[in-house]
Amino acid sequence: MVHLGIDFGTVNIGLAVSDEEGRFSIDLPILKNKEKSILNDLKLICTDKKVQVIVIGIPGLQRDNPITRQIREFSEQLKIITNLDIKYWDESFTSIWAESGLRGKRRKQSDSKAARIILQEYLDFTNSRQ
Repeated sequence: MVHLGIDFGTVNIGLAVSDEEGRFSIDLPILKNKEKSILNDLKLICTDKKVQVIVIGIPGLQRDNPITRQIREFSEQLKIITNLDIKYWDESFTSIWAESGLRGKRRKQSDSKAARIILQEYLDFTNSRQ
């Protein structure tokens, strides 16, 4: 089962995709979140990659603040347009881990690296429970 990992940001959206067995994740290019077509772009990626589940990082699963509300609203819109199951994964500290060791222009890659970490943690957790 192919999963899409998303690190939602107000400027960039980091993306990662799993292999078909759902064992490891791979970075995808970031998307700019200022585009009006962001949901359609994500729908096309889901179709192209044959995604069956979307995993979205959220800082603190039980927190309620402006960014978590924005992520949940975005997730609901994405669920409607893709008709795919959405799972949330606590992304606390993934951006810090993703940015460690990166400098300058390479830091821009950290959004997709964070998405890869989010997705890999989710895959490892779900695979360990089987």
